[in-house]
This record gives sequence, C-alpha cells and structure tokens, in this order.
Amino acid sequence: MPAIPILFRWTRSLLEHTDETCRSSDNGSVKLTIKGDFSLPFTVAVTGGPTGFTHTPEPISGSDWSLGSLKAANYKVCLTSDSFPTLISVINVNS
Repeated sequence: MPAIPILFRWTRSLLEHTDETCRSSDNGSVKLTIKGDFSLPFTVAVTGGPTGFTHTPEPISGSDWSLGSLKAANYKVCLTSDSFPTLISVINVNS
C-alpha cells in the first residue's frame, strides 16, 4: 500500500491506496488518516476515476476516512478546511 505523507503545521496526514486485486474486480480503495490536532472540520472530495465515477464531498468525523469499491483509474483526493487552502493529491489505483 503506497502512502503519501501530507504535512501541515498542526497535523500530519497519510494518504494510502490499495490496487484492485484483479482487472475488473472493482475492489481498489483509498484511505486518509489525519494525525494530530484535527479539531477543525475537514471535508474530503474525490474526483477523476473512470467514466461514470461520482463522489459527493463528505465531512470527516474522525481521524480515518476511506473509500472502497474503486475501479482502476486516476483519482484526485481533495481535503479542505476553512483554515487552509485546498490540498489535492492524485492517486492511481491499478488493476
């Protein structure tokens, strides 16, 4: 599971992904872990992906968030808060 560290002044976050086990198995995933002071509300949105993929932005209510059942594709994960600009990371889920 490759991990991308995301560093902010007040927190350290980790973005990980899991590839599909086989082509067309649609079992890839993305996991975001926020470490440190996460008392600010965060919202996560995922864009990109294969044709027809949609995701409604959602609040993160704890230190962990994940999204599963992903097809192989490039996804953009956007983490936002009122206190810092948008952070975008591109994740490639392979088959």
